[in-house]
Amino acid sequence: MRNADGQTFLHVAVQKKRLGVVRLATRFMLGPGRQAFTTSVVNAQDKNGDTALHLAVDAGELSMCRLLIMNRNTNINLRNMDGKTPMDIAAGRVESGFYFGLSAPRRILTVLSFANALAGNNRRDQMQEYHPLLDEKAESDKIKDFAQIVGIGSVLVSTATFAAALAVPGGVWSPGDSGGKRLVAPPPVVALAGTPVLTGSYVFDGFVISNTLAFICSTLATFTLVYCGVAAVDIRKRFQMVSFSLILLLCSARSFCAAFTFASYLLLAKVAHGTAMASCVLTSLALLDGFMFLRSSLNDMLVIFWRRKLSSLRYGPAFLLTNFLYPFWPYVVIGGYLLYDFLTGGKLHSPGRH
Repeated sequence: MRNADGQTFLHVAVQKKRLGVVRLATRFMLGPGRQAFTTSVVNAQDKNGDTALHLAVDAGELSMCRLLIMNRNTNINLRNMDGKTPMDIAAGRVESGFYFGLSAPRRILTVLSFANALAGNNRRDQMQEYHPLLDEKAESDKIKDFAQIVGIGSVLVSTATFAAALAVPGGVWSPGDSGGKRLVAPPPVVALAGTPVLTGSYVFDGFVISNTLAFICSTLATFTLVYCGVAAVDIRKRFQMVSFSLILLLCSARSFCAAFTFASYLLLAKVAHGTAMASCVLTSLALLDGFMFLRSSLNDMLVIFWRRKLSSLRYGPAFLLTNFLYPFWPYVVIGGYLLYDFLTGGKLHSPGRH
């Protein structure tokens, strides 16, 4: 059944943004013995030559595009009356210049690329339609505004980590201290004035490494932002720098969360272990943005897996590993340091560890 525009119910569902209808239709059409019906519906073209996938890509509906691409009966390379494939439409929807990398048009283009979608044969006089020229004045203003926001965050983290390095958890030994009646083990040698009281544990080492990593990343982010505000620097180079500074800021914030967790546990573990564990669990909620990124990447990967099956295994593990390391590599560094410290018997620092 088609309407006056030659559209099937699937075209209409996409236009009306009825995700539930599209999901129900694609799942129903995946059943046994329905391949012929499925192929005729998902590849049906209206009077403009558009399939449901063309419309979903043009509307920027990521979830609908996933469902349609996941169906192996969908021909993702059909052209409409303008000679455009879904890949062409996706490329035209991606904004030029500085934009959010996880936007729906960008991710649709990525999924289509990994699904081996092809672009149509475009004339050279149409290239500007797909790759419009940059408005450098507008892009420069966007970079300056963004750099101010990121700069405030990076300076705040740098200040906090610098203060934490000078005022370590538990304080420092004063002249004449020799351990006294403390809740921690006394040092194996005479305490040196100004040295941390709680040193000698893996938790303290974790705090120091986390705090140091947060300081390094936030400081690098601040230095990088200096070049972002200089108009003499090439605009595309500034795009790279501002993106790099954002990555560094996120990593410094995650490292700072780890430092806070280590510090809380270090201070509370011996007197209120339950409270210390609760603090660690609650602090982990700060990682939700990273897990949301992983979830989105996994959903995209599942679409490619269902589409290409075994051929996706060639790059699937590398894809997942890269997307895991992107938000959480500071924890790999911190955990790797502590693991090496443990395997070497704590020889990186003083004896008497606990």
